[in-house]
Amino acid sequence: MSTNRSELPLVHLALLIMETANAMENAARRAFRPHRLSPAQFNVLNLLATSDDGMRAGDLAQKLVVHPSNVTRLLQKLRRDGLVAQLDRPADRREVVVALTPPGRVRWSKAHREYQEALRVFDRAVSPAAGRRGAVVLQRLRDVSHELFH
Repeated sequence: MSTNRSELPLVHLALLIMETANAMENAARRAFRPHRLSPAQFNVLNLLATSDDGMRAGDLAQKLVVHPSNVTRLLQKLRRDGLVAQLDRPADRREVVVALTPPGRVRWSKAHREYQEALRVFDRAVSPAAGRRGAVVLQRLRDVSHELFH
């Protein structure tokens, strides 16, 4: 007996969520390409833009919900491009703290304007009530996923 999508609405929803995430990731990639940034690099710059004293690499990984080795690779590329610099912290030489450089702030600022416009487009596409309902469903599915696999 074959199973169609109407018989498994949550499976359809899960596939739709993944398709949507993929479409949004591709849109972000296209938006940041003129700024010579990946979405992940923009996310790092975006976090650093709000921190006057820089941020520890471990804190960046935690906020980005990625493995620290991913942040290490991102930071190496951003340092090579002159967008971030490692700060000296004499108290603990093992601690890696990075901050935006002036060119990094300029690049972030230009990309951030485009990012803000994209957020406005998304905001206009969904009513606040629909957004709240969608958030409830997504949070529940996230929680169930954590319960299943933790």
